[in-house]
Amino acid sequence: MSISISCATIIYNPTSGKRRFDLVQRLAQALRASNIATDLLETHYKGHGTHLARQLAEQGYEGCLVAAGGDGTIAEIATGLDGTNIPLALFPTGTANVLAMELGITGEIPQLVSLIRTVRTRWIWPGWLETDSDRFMFLQMAGIGFDGAVVHGVTPHTKRRFGKLAYVFQTYRQLLAYRFPDFALLVDGVPFSCKGVLVSKGRFYGGKFRLLSLSRQHETGFSVLLMNGNGPMTALRTAAALLFGRVERLSCIRCLQASEISVNASPSIPIQSDGDARGMTPVRITSAIHPMQVFC
Repeated sequence: MSISISCATIIYNPTSGKRRFDLVQRLAQALRASNIATDLLETHYKGHGTHLARQLAEQGYEGCLVAAGGDGTIAEIATGLDGTNIPLALFPTGTANVLAMELGITGEIPQLVSLIRTVRTRWIWPGWLETDSDRFMFLQMAGIGFDGAVVHGVTPHTKRRFGKLAYVFQTYRQLLAYRFPDFALLVDGVPFSCKGVLVSKGRFYGGKFRLLSLSRQHETGFSVLLMNGNGPMTALRTAAALLFGRVERLSCIRCLQASEISVNASPSIPIQSDGDARGMTPVRITSAIHPMQVFC
């Protein structure tokens, strides 16, 4: 960008806790100290971040938006900016903050202020996830099967109370409860069968764990991992391989590159994207038509 940023709006979730709101206030003070007029907007319900971002875009907003939260909150706010030129800054204050790690955003206030002040941005290509009842943008990853079942079992209360441990507890629980059914899917129109699928834009999973060697954040399309084999044992082997960045080498995992993924399973299979539950199959996943400008 050849322009300067003179104003910013921070959209944040007030239920994230006092410590995180203190960080948001400190960020606002630092931006104002850099002569960037800064407003704060809090969300009050699920999807409100999308509404607030879209409302600002429709009003011709000429500053930048700062999404303060985790991957799900960031994706929600980004959805409201779809098709606009408003740049998005990430202030990662969530549980895993996978997208921020992918883009090299540390969460340190001086780094973020410097990125905004000097207007250092890149374009990324989000994905869209469509079910029978709704449509969601995701910036890092979508999962169908065991991965979706784990996220469906994590409530906002347990996530706030236990952080990443909430996902660990739910993973053990789903290893006993989830039945790992085979289901059919189409990957760019080609039929496959698997017990679970991850559709990823980036390299990382659950924080610092390397899932893939290739990031596709800055181009259209996805990396697609199909899980086969014995369900519970394969899930355990995959988790162990994730600790050492060796998931792509597992014989029970097939890695593909694709632009469209469709699942029409019966019975329905649970879905997640960017760490939030997204209902059940059927589902269609495609690349966004427009890229998004992000400070990084």
